[in-house]
Amino acid sequence: MTRLLNSIALAAPDPGTDTPLSWKEAVGFLLVTALLMTAGFVMKLEFYLMLLALGGLAALVILRSPMTWIVLSIAGHGPVFWTMTDSFTAIEAAHAALFYGGLLWWLFHRIVIARQPIQWTVGGALFVLLFVQMMLLIPVSLSEGANPWVMFRELAVLATLLLFIPIAHEANTRMKQKLVGGALVFVLFALSVKNIWMYKQKVVEAVYFWQVGASRSAETFFLIFVTAIIGSAMLVSSWRLRTWLFWAAVFVAGAAATILSFYRTLWVGAFVGLFSMGLLMGKAFWKRAAQYIAIGMVLMAGLYPVLLEDFIPLDVMWTSISSRFESIGEYGQDLSVRNRDAEAREVLNTVDGHWVLGKGLGAPLHFFKLTTLETIHTSWTHNGYAWVLRHYGIVGTLLLFGSYLAYVLMGVRLERRLRTWPGLPEHVRFRWRTAVACGIAIIVATMLVSITINQFLSREGGLVFAVLYGLYEAWERELFPSTAAASVPDPAPIPASSPESA
Repeated sequence: MTRLLNSIALAAPDPGTDTPLSWKEAVGFLLVTALLMTAGFVMKLEFYLMLLALGGLAALVILRSPMTWIVLSIAGHGPVFWTMTDSFTAIEAAHAALFYGGLLWWLFHRIVIARQPIQWTVGGALFVLLFVQMMLLIPVSLSEGANPWVMFRELAVLATLLLFIPIAHEANTRMKQKLVGGALVFVLFALSVKNIWMYKQKVVEAVYFWQVGASRSAETFFLIFVTAIIGSAMLVSSWRLRTWLFWAAVFVAGAAATILSFYRTLWVGAFVGLFSMGLLMGKAFWKRAAQYIAIGMVLMAGLYPVLLEDFIPLDVMWTSISSRFESIGEYGQDLSVRNRDAEAREVLNTVDGHWVLGKGLGAPLHFFKLTTLETIHTSWTHNGYAWVLRHYGIVGTLLLFGSYLAYVLMGVRLERRLRTWPGLPEHVRFRWRTAVACGIAIIVATMLVSITINQFLSREGGLVFAVLYGLYEAWERELFPSTAAASVPDPAPIPASSPESA
């Protein structure tokens, strides 16, 4: 036990602890395991015994391997979103324990046990200040009638983005950065495929109610929108056939799922994201984009009769999509748009005297919903800007958008630095510049879509921005080592000429 505790405290293999268990330790472990298994089967608690075993493995992962914990936490969002229902599931509970328990342990270990400082950037510090503000406003939220469970859930959702702190500190090699990014792409691709497969269920709602994505079980629309942006960026910057084919599949999945979501705002946001990357990258990007995305669309058309024709009839799909385009001409009279405008006005009317600091998370709102002709009670609203002003106040609004601006400026600085970074082949340079530009495109597009689909408080947005911010900060320390804290330096960055830089 002493060796185990010492190993955990060091968070690294120690010469004195890398030995087999003694016979007493082995016998004790087997006896405890046998007793637990016997008790579980006798009491018919096999399911909880399984959860206990998985919890023990998760605890070992959290305590011993920060990168494994980070990758599993990101990838674990896949089954959580895949099986999401109106009720809280066992999968969500297990993932929450892994995610938030690991985050608390990582912070405790670094600050208290290892006594290493957190290296802050302006954007990261601003977001953490916003989180602290929301914690301090808990009494205000409760006095405004916030449901404690709703308030706690929204605080947990906001805390999702705090994963950027361990990512920024632990993803200090190219392989670790690829693992983090790969885990996110795994979640994005899987959920895009699911959204395509669920098309028939969605089309009925879209044609008759125009409310696709409104329920808890379909919250992943933001992730498919991000998949299209990331897929297009990586497709354009690919130069090997196998990587091109992989990213073509990701782009096709994201683009198809975004189109079939019937969200006009997401369609516009995807184009704005692509346009933002082009502005930053210049003519070379536009030329490759026109060629590669055209090939990707041809690939999509070629795969349709083979994979999807029986599942998604072309005439039904065309009728559904064309009806959404036709509705653009009557956008001002659209019932859903009118409802969201009324909702936003009601949000601002109920700020009352909380303009400076806001009402905090979970503060309830009551308004008459035009689409259902009933009064609803909620704490989340479609217009993200009105929601932010009511819940965060002027101070929190400045912190949130100041954080976005800081990371956009960081991305611009990274992209410019990569233009002249020595020792990089031109195709590698273009690929990493595109990856950085993709992050800026996601931020810009998110701020656009949040006008009608609030992503300033969502677990999906928190996951994407946590990975984005963490990788940005890791690249910042690699490309601008003089800005990193010198008191307790991280491992040396990868030289630009290293083969791993590709």
